[in-house]
Amino acid sequence: MAKALSETEQSRRRQLAVTMRAAIGQGQSLDSYLAAHQQAISAMTAMIREKMAERGATDPVEVLPEILTNLQEATLAEARVAAKAAAREEIRALLRKATA
Repeated sequence: MAKALSETEQSRRRQLAVTMRAAIGQGQSLDSYLAAHQQAISAMTAMIREKMAERGATDPVEVLPEILTNLQEATLAEARVAAKAAAREEIRALLRKATA
C-alpha cells in the first residue's frame, strides 16, 4: 500500500509543478528557467543594495516604494509599446483585407 505523502513533500511537488508550468510558458527548459530565475534574483538583490547605499537606508523596505514604482512604470511603458505594435498589425491586416 502506498504511503501518504507528507505535507512537506506535497508542498514541494506543488511548487515544482508551478515552476515547471512557468518554464513551459516561457518556452524554456526547467534548468534554463531556474538559472535565469536565480540570475534575476541576484540582479534584484544587487539593485536593492545599491539603492539602499545611495539613500543610506538600513532596511530594504525603505527603498521598496521607489523600486515598485520604477517596475510599474517600466511595465506600463512596455505594455504600451506592445499594444501599439499589435494595433499596427491589426490595421495592416484590415487594410490588406479591404484591398484584396
